[in-house]
Amino acid sequence: MNQNPESHSQGRKGLAEKAISGAKWTYIGTAVKVVAQFLGQILLSRILGPTSVGQFAYAFLVVSLVTLILEMGLGSALVQRPVLDRRTIGIVTSRLTIVGTVGALVQWYFAELIAVKVFNQPSAIDVIQAMSGSYIVSALSVPLIAQLRREMAFREIQRSQTYSYLVSYLLIGVAAAALGAGVWSLVIAWYSNLVLQLILLVRALPQSISFAMPFQRIGVEVYGIFIVSTNIINWLIDSLPSFLVGRFWGTTSLGLYNTSSNLVRAPANHLVTALQQILFATVSRLQRDDRVSVLAYKIAVSVVLSVALPLFLYIALASNLIVSFLLGSKWEGAALLLQPLSLAMIPHALMAIAGPVLNGKGNPERELIAQSVSLLVILFLFSACVGYPVDVLAWGVFVGFLIRSLLMTYVVTRNLGLTFRSVCGVFFPPLMIGFVFFVASIISLGFMGEAGMAEVSILLLSFLFSMVACLVALTLVPRVFVTQEIAWLLKRIFGSHKSRVLNRISSRAWL
Repeated sequence: MNQNPESHSQGRKGLAEKAISGAKWTYIGTAVKVVAQFLGQILLSRILGPTSVGQFAYAFLVVSLVTLILEMGLGSALVQRPVLDRRTIGIVTSRLTIVGTVGALVQWYFAELIAVKVFNQPSAIDVIQAMSGSYIVSALSVPLIAQLRREMAFREIQRSQTYSYLVSYLLIGVAAAALGAGVWSLVIAWYSNLVLQLILLVRALPQSISFAMPFQRIGVEVYGIFIVSTNIINWLIDSLPSFLVGRFWGTTSLGLYNTSSNLVRAPANHLVTALQQILFATVSRLQRDDRVSVLAYKIAVSVVLSVALPLFLYIALASNLIVSFLLGSKWEGAALLLQPLSLAMIPHALMAIAGPVLNGKGNPERELIAQSVSLLVILFLFSACVGYPVDVLAWGVFVGFLIRSLLMTYVVTRNLGLTFRSVCGVFFPPLMIGFVFFVASIISLGFMGEAGMAEVSILLLSFLFSMVACLVALTLVPRVFVTQEIAWLLKRIFGSHKSRVLNRISSRAWL
């Protein structure tokens, strides 16, 4: 039976409203979570030092990989599936629980082999064993999050993630570290976060946990294989530098690298994770409507680059001041790593929004091929850095992520049928914002540094000056700095508010 065109149009409009509403709540929660994670990381890093952070990093590498394998891409498959019933949810929950339990036992048994033979760090054995139980809790959370993502209930997802992190890391983790628990304070915070998030998810979806015979076919296995294969390749690309640092440069260098990476990766991931969820859910629900996919991708690119370019260029310029002020003297070596890793987050953020569009349209194999080619190039690049100072590897990360981003952007724009001119129309305004912010940052940092101001004053005032410079430029010549897609989004979000500045920006977007 053919669907009424008017009904289809209304459904598409309703989905757009849900996506915009979801974006609001997602970024409110993300803003809180970014601040909380930033404070938690700084406090824990200052108390624990590079060695304890490095010990936990070995276990985190193992857990993050095994979690991707055990999840089998079923979370994304549930979101992408056209129709979802209670039986399918029960099968997935049962399957993940069994596999998670087996994975926990296997990791516990082989922890010594992993620590000694893979990482060459016997001190990591106990931590790797202790972290193995997290797979069972994660298995119960995956179907719950998938159901909320499918319904675009991003408010509930953000609430569970934000509240659990605040309690687990800022309260429990910091308290345990202050009491002298060392690396175990991070393990305690990790488990607290998983359990509290599961409790909040169950509250958001009462009676949603169900079980069924786990080995029945549900029709998403092939899709899940593509997803999990791509996720593993992404993990290899993202985690290979940490593995190489831990293997060839030692625990302290790994602590320096991971802390520097987390300082910039956390805000980058929070920026794109919210968009990834919305993009994937929106495109999955309207797979045949290319206009929605194109609009969603253009908006995501505009938002990501408009935020990522100014933020990470500034961190790269002020890396010495940031490390000195936030982490203290014992983290001095992190400044050399922070600069290239910060720059690497710009292409990383752009790359991360391509995958959800391809997967939502039912083309996960295209991302898998692009990421596989990227992995081969990056393996060669990173391997060539071994034997040099660790900051050389950090610059290799920047180059590798740039190549990966260009390849993924090419694949998704071809898939969406975007012309070179339309791609330039999306990229040019954010690049101009980044250029203005970059120039303003160089001028303000140089002037305030020569004036002998305190570190915190330089960081705050120079960032504020650069933001004001961008806002002035944006108000004076909006057609140079605002894409049509951002103008459309501003009208949808603030349409009921009367603002001369907003009207000027929205009506004179760059064409």
